[in-house]
Amino acid sequence: MRIGDKGFSHPGYMRQTAQQQTPSSLRVGALVACQPLGPEPATSEIRQRFLGFLASPPIMELILSASHVDKDARWTPWGGHGRMNLEAALTCQDDEGAPVASALLLLPEAGQPSFGRDPRFAELVLHIQPRNAGPGPAKPVNLPKWHERFTRALNLPSAFAGFLAQGIQLTTVAEPPAQLGIWLKAAQIQELIDLEELAPIAGTHPVPWFMGWAVADESGSPPNETAVTLLRQMCDYTLQLDKYEHVLGSLLIQ
Repeated sequence: MRIGDKGFSHPGYMRQTAQQQTPSSLRVGALVACQPLGPEPATSEIRQRFLGFLASPPIMELILSASHVDKDARWTPWGGHGRMNLEAALTCQDDEGAPVASALLLLPEAGQPSFGRDPRFAELVLHIQPRNAGPGPAKPVNLPKWHERFTRALNLPSAFAGFLAQGIQLTTVAEPPAQLGIWLKAAQIQELIDLEELAPIAGTHPVPWFMGWAVADESGSPPNETAVTLLRQMCDYTLQLDKYEHVLGSLLIQ
């Protein structure tokens, strides 16, 4: 999926790079297998339907669980390349800063190069920079809150499949199976995650990023249980925590 390699074209991100800022971010990617895009719907229609999908509850509830969004913020087309690569930014009018969120839609199109992507899949990438209501980044949150966010993210592939089938009339298929990726990145991971009473093992240091993946399977676990599995990986390999299991165990019995 390589969600960490995807770039977004809004100039606010370029200003952050020029100023050597490293804002914390949450990025979620979904892959759903579908037929190639044909001549219909028209490109402008696909773009408008994409904006409508981004404003729908599955997307906005995930964003709002991670960040404050100004009431006048709107999804706006930004960048992209033709009908197989559409991009949008969630920002306020005349706001020159980086968007609170950006989205990228990559569609397979018959007869067009896939640029290294698997041509069997449509891909959605959502990039969020968590913020407070005032200026500055959002405060870090604990593992139960991240469990809520991961659970919402794990529902994204089914919502994306619905958009492909109903929004732009692309037939989706179960093989290859749908996939989800989650990427957390920060200068220090504690900017995103509040460890509360938990502590890293002596002699270790938390890693400033986390990447996790899930693949759809009829015999697999529901989203809330899979979210615990992802958190366990994060505790072991990113946070390097000791004696965290009671926190994750309480999430399974809620």
